[in-house]
Amino acid sequence: MAFLDKIHFTTVNFIGIYTLALCGNLAAEFAWKAKKTREIEAKIMAENLAFQDKLREAPQNVGVMQEMPVPSHIEAFHAEKMAELENSANSANSKSE
Repeated sequence: MAFLDKIHFTTVNFIGIYTLALCGNLAAEFAWKAKKTREIEAKIMAENLAFQDKLREAPQNVGVMQEMPVPSHIEAFHAEKMAELENSANSANSKSE
């Protein structure tokens, strides 16, 4: 029975150590991703500040910053469906006349 107890004890210890190793690996991965995210955010912030500085130096280029309104997928879908309904209504009206 002592041999089976040793095997059981070793197996339980292995499972516990392996679980701790997996948790440590996961923590290291999260730390690495957080570091990369901070680096990317810092780069974007630096680019944004440089862009704002260039706009202050040349205020005549401010018009370039205007953004075109881009419809969302659902808005485009609704506009397309409304156009189809209007076309079908117009064709129904022209057929009835």
